[in-house]
Amino acid sequence: MFQACQSNFLPVRWIKDEECAEQIGYLEGSVFVFDPFGSDGYEALKLRLKRGDPRFEIFGPQVLRSVFNAPDILQFVTMSHPTYALAMRKMIISLSGFSRELKSELEERIRLMNGTISPSLTKSVTHVVTANAITNKSMEASREQIPIMIAEWVKKVWKDNQSRPVQASDPRYANCFCPLFYKVKVCLSQISAAKKATLKAAIERLGGTCSPDLVKGTTDVLVVTNAAGDKFKFAKRWKIPCVTPDWVENSTDQGVLLPFKNFKVIEDVDLAVMMSTPAHSHVPDLSLNFTRCSAVEDDQSKLVIDATTDFSRNNMETFNSHNDAVAQLKAAAKNTGSYLDGCRIYVVDYENCDELKR
Repeated sequence: MFQACQSNFLPVRWIKDEECAEQIGYLEGSVFVFDPFGSDGYEALKLRLKRGDPRFEIFGPQVLRSVFNAPDILQFVTMSHPTYALAMRKMIISLSGFSRELKSELEERIRLMNGTISPSLTKSVTHVVTANAITNKSMEASREQIPIMIAEWVKKVWKDNQSRPVQASDPRYANCFCPLFYKVKVCLSQISAAKKATLKAAIERLGGTCSPDLVKGTTDVLVVTNAAGDKFKFAKRWKIPCVTPDWVENSTDQGVLLPFKNFKVIEDVDLAVMMSTPAHSHVPDLSLNFTRCSAVEDDQSKLVIDATTDFSRNNMETFNSHNDAVAQLKAAAKNTGSYLDGCRIYVVDYENCDELKR
């Protein structure tokens, strides 16, 4: 690099790392080239640069190599901080889903490669780097056709630029694009074995994982066919999105994670709203007393709903006889109001139909 500077008619001299502090009074127009970054001299000059000292620049050798190959490149480069390489020049990058420590590390490397960090997803963002495909920012970026990358992209580009200038847009990094279901943990339930195998294969082929168990704090999405069972109940409690199998299939077909709201599992309350009509004066009073018909959910500390939960109770519990069930319905109905007024109900398989009709 020293000889390359001389060949390009740049005045250049070697100094020792400990001599950097002595240069502070003579910095006007200076360029300090460090390799690697991180020495005591580098840190001292970096601190001055961070405080807004405009009199000098801190470069890595790849910056000079890039400039020698394309002299006009410097007019497009922002140098408000140390710049090791120009691999991410003109890129505006937003990160999503990372721990604070890893996010800080990635942001520092992006800046050192002359990239710009955007804390939010704006129209100017050119790339999103995500920890998993299911973050809100990632899903929105996908719909807006903004390239979504994984953390390995930043790490590989940084590593390659230690030896030579390489642009982050180089095709060699095509395997760093975020797969459709990247690190999305999906629980499949209430689905036939054949269809479950098909969905599982698609999810895992595109970077996700599948489990028959629903785990609080781990499962990202529950795929079910109807609003029933312990898994659905606990998923709602733990605020885990519940979608139909169409979400997986349609997202795979379109190559983008579609909004959960378009594939939500319809519950009884949703169905009631969909079928409701404006109230009329002849509609009976529906201010009901359901205190006798409610159920208390127990075991609220349960964190894992395993694959056998929804199917084991037939073997583990002895259900009340039909007569007991009718007696319970009769007792509860006394306090529930006239919500069945005008309805015609067909009853089968009950010996005590007369009791039920009352």
